[in-house]
Amino acid sequence: MKLLLIGPTQWRRFLADRAESAGHAIVGSETAESVEEVADRAAIADTIIEYVNGDSAQRCEVLNTLGHQASSEALLLTSALTCSVSRTAAFWVQPKQVVGYGMLPLLAEPQPRFVELAAGLESSEEYLSRAGEFWQSLAFDAVFVEDSPGLIRSRILCCLVNEAAFALMADVATPEDIDQAMRLGTNYPVGPLKWADLMGVDFVLQVMTALFEEWGEERYRPAPLLRRMVTAGWMGKDAGRGFYVYE
Repeated sequence: MKLLLIGPTQWRRFLADRAESAGHAIVGSETAESVEEVADRAAIADTIIEYVNGDSAQRCEVLNTLGHQASSEALLLTSALTCSVSRTAAFWVQPKQVVGYGMLPLLAEPQPRFVELAAGLESSEEYLSRAGEFWQSLAFDAVFVEDSPGLIRSRILCCLVNEAAFALMADVATPEDIDQAMRLGTNYPVGPLKWADLMGVDFVLQVMTALFEEWGEERYRPAPLLRRMVTAGWMGKDAGRGFYVYE
């Protein structure tokens, strides 16, 4: 299978290694910001995989650029963490070819073996089957879920982080104490605020914003602290500072 990868460098390297080990060929690999440089490769790609978790305007631009070049038979695997599959499919020429998937940022999941798949309103059974076969060829366990921003893991985990951020704003406890309480009390491998730093505070904010826009319910309202931290550049471990400070 010929693959075109669009997304952050670390994610592309990880996926390219897994795909090539499984016998797939990488015909193009680039960041979302410079997708034009590999857009012509979309014509020969059997599968286009994007991991663009930014705002909808950026995703729309990326998919419009690729969609006008892509093969009429190409499968589009789109990250469904910050946008529903049905909404993303509206940007694509053939919505039936679009299937969503969910994979946590690699800092939080260094050796992922599990992926969530979701069909949009117009996704066809043929392309859904192709999506499952692709991830299984990479030795991923593929689980089919309903279409919703964040799918299952990211939705629940980010809601947990959001509530911990509200608790921190209310001076309930320090970040260290909040995380220790959750580690010792619920047997989590790390606390929610440490988890936010590993995934990226900006990622958590994007998921919560998407959930709030989708459902309009108060329980999904992003904690103001998350937005302040992103504005200040406190994105988490990769940025050197989040809820904790890193050297």
